[in-house]
Amino acid sequence: MAQAVEEWYKQMPIITRSYLTAAVVTNIGCSLDIISPHNLYLNPILVVKQYQFWRLVTNFLYFRKMDLDFMFHMFFLARYCKLLEENSFRGRTADFFYMLLFGATVLTG
Repeated sequence: MAQAVEEWYKQMPIITRSYLTAAVVTNIGCSLDIISPHNLYLNPILVVKQYQFWRLVTNFLYFRKMDLDFMFHMFFLARYCKLLEENSFRGRTADFFYMLLFGATVLTG
């Protein structure tokens, strides 16, 4: 069983794997009270006045608490990012990354 999960993870494209890993690590950190969710949400005032630039990224990594809803979010994130990266953006990893970056910029703006 562990071998199957490891193979599934290793076969995932690099951007999808990185995003999934960052999201899971962020949520585990919040679940273990290592990171406070209040330090992750996007607050433009804190970004501009106190230079807390990590808030521009971390608001896309936190999906509330670890429960069944989180598992569904991670399943759909992994599935659809993998499909996009392997089909529409095959061989163009940088283009996929810039598409995600552009989407995040538009959503933040």
